[in-house]
Amino acid sequence: MLSKKTISRNNNLNKHYLYDTESAVANLTFQANSLDLYVHQMGGFDAQLILEKYLLSDEFEPAVVLAIGRKVTSDFEKTMTDLDVKRNPLHEILFENKFGNIHSILNNETVTNN
Repeated sequence: MLSKKTISRNNNLNKHYLYDTESAVANLTFQANSLDLYVHQMGGFDAQLILEKYLLSDEFEPAVVLAIGRKVTSDFEKTMTDLDVKRNPLHEILFENKFGNIHSILNNETVTNN
């Protein structure tokens, strides 16, 4: 997905262009989900290569790569769901203000570690 750096109607710089694209991706993801499609967002891509390969102007910035499709359950996935997965307790991974300070939300007894 490309982000357009300028506003089309007046060609002024849009300082929120990446935020606008992120919002569009979020809404696209919600819509895809409602159609029983899945979206996988990928940030680890070569933006410069995309600009060069598709001859894009500097007006655009590659923001994210999306894979959209239907979910297919593979034998590997079935095997993975059968495994006993150990999850770390929340008090070991959820901190507040400083690494190691257990988050105050964990004082609420309704929080579970599922």
